Amino acid sequence: MPSSRMMTSNNNLPLYPYYRASVAVQAWIPVFFLYFSSRVPFAQVLLLSSIYYASVVALELPSGYFSDRFGRRPTLLLSAGALVFAYCLFLVADAFFSLAAAQALLAAGVAFRSGSDTAFHYDSLCDAKLEHEFTDREARAEKLSMTTLAASTLGGGLLGALDLRLAYLISLAGALTAFALAWRFAEPSHDAGRPATSFSRTLASCLGRLRSGVLAWLFGFYLLIFAVAHIPFEFYQPYVALLVDGSLAADRRAPAVSGIVIALSMLGGSLGAASSVAMLHRLGLRRLMLLAVALQLLVVAGMASVLHGAVLGLIFLRNFPMALTHAPLNAAVAPRVDREERATYLSMQNLVARLVFAGLLAALSATLAGDARIDWPSLSLLLTIGLGIGIAAAAVLSLTSSVLRSVAVDRTRR
Repeated sequence: MPSSRMMTSNNNLPLYPYYRASVAVQAWIPVFFLYFSSRVPFAQVLLLSSIYYASVVALELPSGYFSDRFGRRPTLLLSAGALVFAYCLFLVADAFFSLAAAQALLAAGVAFRSGSDTAFHYDSLCDAKLEHEFTDREARAEKLSMTTLAASTLGGGLLGALDLRLAYLISLAGALTAFALAWRFAEPSHDAGRPATSFSRTLASCLGRLRSGVLAWLFGFYLLIFAVAHIPFEFYQPYVALLVDGSLAADRRAPAVSGIVIALSMLGGSLGAASSVAMLHRLGLRRLMLLAVALQLLVVAGMASVLHGAVLGLIFLRNFPMALTHAPLNAAVAPRVDREERATYLSMQNLVARLVFAGLLAALSATLAGDARIDWPSLSLLLTIGLGIGIAAAAVLSLTSSVLRSVAVDRTRR
């Protein structure tokens, strides 16, 4: 007779890739700035963005601890439920405070999923004694997620040209599907006899794990790849606007153009996820990570060097390196962190990465005069400074990467 652990995995493992795909239905990404601008003044649009980021930062660590303390399934249900309410509110919001509440709910949906989905997948595989398949399975789930994200952003951009609210309606359908799938999940097993620890002690234990050379290096790698991957995301819109002399700014085609650009970059991420296991087997973890950093820096270097349409090809590939390392990175981290701390640790990693990138943006903004406008020399300077910081950090990672030589890679093809 199958054990209860095996029954859990039988419920969870087939559903997990579709859950990842459903939460990746984020058709609002190409249109949110235009949508907010149609309802509130520009200054409040910026404030709405700050509310989202502040809410994610505030909830990131508590949501990870909640997952470790109360379970993966309740956490993922809360995440999907928050997304459902957020998209419903976006559809009817017509003033700042309702949009702000929707932004806070959207942030809650993101924060409660952060780390918990990876921990849920690994725990479920452990129940089935299939943890050695994590890299392959997580890579396939990431590929499906990125492909779905590409399709949804393309659809959101094209339909947004007709009505911006349609993008949020598509996103709502994805969130409802995610909630239904999470409802069908079974809670992975855990050590019920282990006493619960406080949030502060759990966080201190997670920080203590950075005494491990392997985890410390991988932590630093994630901070760098996250920051360098988000530089093109942050600056591609002004780059494209300068490329076309700003003519798209007031064009009804803007949502469609934005959707196409974002969709192509997500397809690059899908290609990276699809290639990750084969390249891990061929290169090993150390060389794969360093290659990903080099590719990510190449994208920033291209944008910093010249204002030309050919550089858009590099922007389209901005998600490739991070998706390339998603599964191998998580496969190296997950078994080195106890189940009772795994989601908290991954949330801590995500939180610090967000704070590092926020600090980088603040440092870059400090190089501009208060009344400066974004022209090509200014944009090139910002990108060049970001590139220089990235190269310096990459050099440190390269010089210390020998710690990864002890990390074995299962080269059995499945």
